[in-house]
Amino acid sequence: GNRYLAQMAQSLLQQPKLRKKKALVFERLPTVEELAYLLCSFAANDFSIWDPLLVGLGAAVYPIGALLNHSCEPNVVLYYHQSSHRQEMRCIRRVEVGEHLCHSYIDLAAISEIRREKLKSVYHFDCDCERCCQPPHILDERLKSVACDQKQKKDEDDVSRYIRALDTAESCADIVDACKDLQILETTLAESRSDIDLLVLRVRSSLLQGWIEAGNGGFAIQTCAALVRAYRAIYPTHHPLLGLQLYTLGNLQLDCGPNPKEAIDTLKEAKSILLITHGSESEMVSGLDLLLQSARK
Repeated sequence: GNRYLAQMAQSLLQQPKLRKKKALVFERLPTVEELAYLLCSFAANDFSIWDPLLVGLGAAVYPIGALLNHSCEPNVVLYYHQSSHRQEMRCIRRVEVGEHLCHSYIDLAAISEIRREKLKSVYHFDCDCERCCQPPHILDERLKSVACDQKQKKDEDDVSRYIRALDTAESCADIVDACKDLQILETTLAESRSDIDLLVLRVRSSLLQGWIEAGNGGFAIQTCAALVRAYRAIYPTHHPLLGLQLYTLGNLQLDCGPNPKEAIDTLKEAKSILLITHGSESEMVSGLDLLLQSARK
């Protein structure tokens, strides 16, 4: 792990070409133990840099951002400016005087036990936020709605196999066939699981991309709408993932749906969220403005 990386780093720092660089001048080369310590500190304090679609681009250290504590019910999200990678803290709800600013270190789409285990293993603390300290939350029972571990394992294997078939499909006909098979599996899973069960969401996320690639706007709208309903239950009202999913749904409704007013309402809600999470100068908000202008013509 980090010790192996530290050994590699020390070997690289000993290279003559690197030792000539002014930014890498040391009074003495750091030891492997010192480099391993720095790597561990970086892993516990770094931030993933996201693009506007929340796709990871890299990692960096932001000393001011590191002052923010974690909460599974955050009042802040982080935004990164693409040109400068400047980190911005954006409040997603009203913050009372004296209230701590907190963001979520991890994805909130997980049951409390898994969230706490991940926070403990990566960040080395026991989460005592309000959501984690409550008795087993009704949301947890909906996120993992099958208690039998054997059935859960079988369903996970089936989902992986069907998604792999869709991912490897090449022709349009193969994509359509893979989507049909995945749709049958989604219907079967939904009969015994909640509407926001994480395994069902995994299937629907892949299915949405598949239907879009296959050019089936009707099924894509149906699947995306189901994801939006789930995101409303899982994430805060003004969360970027909900805003982006609404953006996708509104775009699909505008292109393929029968009701332009419905598309406009969806896009307006997406804009209201992304104005908060991304800012008025974001390319996502500019794109929404163009779509809304087009829809109103």
